[in-house]
Amino acid sequence: MDQPYVAGELDDAITSHDNWRMRLHSAAVARERSLPVATIARADQCRLGRWLCGCPAPEGGDDPLAQVRRRHNAFHQEAGRIAAMIEAGQFEAALRALSGSEFSTHTRALRDAIEGARAEVKASHGPAPVIAADRAM
Repeated sequence: MDQPYVAGELDDAITSHDNWRMRLHSAAVARERSLPVATIARADQCRLGRWLCGCPAPEGGDDPLAQVRRRHNAFHQEAGRIAAMIEAGQFEAALRALSGSEFSTHTRALRDAIEGARAEVKASHGPAPVIAADRAM
């Protein structure tokens, strides 16, 4: 798998996670209570999470994806917390949380971590990690 492919996957991950604010906002405004909260709250359930699970941390060395893993987990915990508010009918509280600084901070931190990893992938000359879903093909 080549570096441009991995960089493209990381670009897609940024867009996908940036779109969560809109999805959760739409659900709160529409008073849609049937959200998959448990799935939203788990970082290993989205495409980026599955990819990260397929990229084990190197033994005895620096893990260039460590920050992405931490930020991604924190993002999904916060998104899951807001989804649980919506599911519980706390629509106004969910809307306040979405417009508050905590969700924005998690979103921005994840974006920054992904962009850092993408820059590192583009600059590296070693093999790119294989996306777990591609192994099954």
